[in-house]
Amino acid sequence: MRIVSFDSGAAVAERVVDFKTRLAKEDPRLIPPTRRTEASYYAAEHPFLRHGRVKHFVVESGAGKVLGAVSAAIDDQQPGDVGLVGLYQSVNDQAVANLLLGAARAHLAAAGKRVMKVIMK
Repeated sequence: MRIVSFDSGAAVAERVVDFKTRLAKEDPRLIPPTRRTEASYYAAEHPFLRHGRVKHFVVESGAGKVLGAVSAAIDDQQPGDVGLVGLYQSVNDQAVANLLLGAARAHLAAAGKRVMKVIMK
C-alpha cells in the first residue's frame, strides 16, 4: 500500500469518486453519492478554496486500486491550532485508516495545527 497526495482539481479525484461510489454500492447501509456532488468536493473551484487550503490523500493497493481517501484542510479565516479533516472513506482495514489519518495529521502538523477537527459533509 502507498499513500498519494493530490490537490483540488487533480485527475486522481475521478478515481476517488469512483471508489466512493463503488464502496457505497457494496454496502447496503450506505447511500451512494451522486457523482456530481461528490466530484464538487474535489473541484479546483470549490468555494472553501477562496479562504482555505486543502490537501487530499488516497491509499492505493500495490495494484493501484484506491482503498481509502481523506482530506486535510486549513481554514485561513480561523486562526489557531485547529486543522480540519473530512471526506473520509475507507475499506474496512485498520492499516488503511492509519495511513490516511496519519497523512492528514502530518500535513496539518507541518502547518502548525495541533488539533484535528472532523468535519462532516
